Amino acid sequence: MTTQWREMSDETLEASFNPRIASADAAGSLVRYATRSAEARALLAKESQAQEDLRYGPGATQTYDLYRPHGDAQGRPLVIFIHGGYWRALDKSDHSFVVPPLIAAGAVVVNLNYDLCPDVTLDVMCQQVIQGVRHCHANAAGWGADPNQTILIGHSAGAHLAARVLNATADEHGRPADLVCGVVAISGVYEPQVVLRIPTVNEQAQITADVAEQNDCLVRPVLGAPRLAVWAGGDEPEAWINQSRRYAEHAERHGLACTFFELPGTDHFTVLERSFEPTSNGWQAIASFLE
Repeated sequence: MTTQWREMSDETLEASFNPRIASADAAGSLVRYATRSAEARALLAKESQAQEDLRYGPGATQTYDLYRPHGDAQGRPLVIFIHGGYWRALDKSDHSFVVPPLIAAGAVVVNLNYDLCPDVTLDVMCQQVIQGVRHCHANAAGWGADPNQTILIGHSAGAHLAARVLNATADEHGRPADLVCGVVAISGVYEPQVVLRIPTVNEQAQITADVAEQNDCLVRPVLGAPRLAVWAGGDEPEAWINQSRRYAEHAERHGLACTFFELPGTDHFTVLERSFEPTSNGWQAIASFLE
């Protein structure tokens, strides 16, 4: 039986939907993220062609880090990583540790930043990420990547933002979903309405009810035809895991090829680290997208 968050008490809901409470050592995990990321950037400066803090838009943090394997090979997969932070925290620099395995697998990697709530609304944030995807797709060939092999990887709120790319309607440039061949969504939260009942999160994010409803990925159509792989940590609260399960089911109802699983022995923060270790089911799923 799946858990419906709308039926929970406020106390139970926060225990399930605030990862900094639900995880055994969230603070330690975030320190480890930062330490590992600093080490990764030092390594990438030697073992890749690294360009950091490039710009894709005018927003304060509409920046990205670009990493390319050495050599002049063309047609590599393009991976765009979208970090999490419940739409109101963290930075690309906290997540550089995901890049080295992708470079070693032969991908061109973009570590994408975006402006955070409340400096911008969630609507604006989603449009920024779409703008970033368009920018990367347009420049892929010049980076030695194949624009037709553009893959999004998002964690937590970043998984939601990747999902929003797939349900954004066409603008003057067409549908953003048509630029993407694959999406990896790790431990996402797809109904922003949940934060309206978590004051410890929303006093920072300041997401309104109408904006939350407009960005609900479990009701909006999933467009395009990318492959999806969706998973959550096996030690996360069941209600949080159910967000990923329901999103996978929602994507399948719209005709997308999608796999869903739980990564055993991981919480909301360690699931991201474990997903980039070569023996994990998460990495095997990612690697299958890069083949």
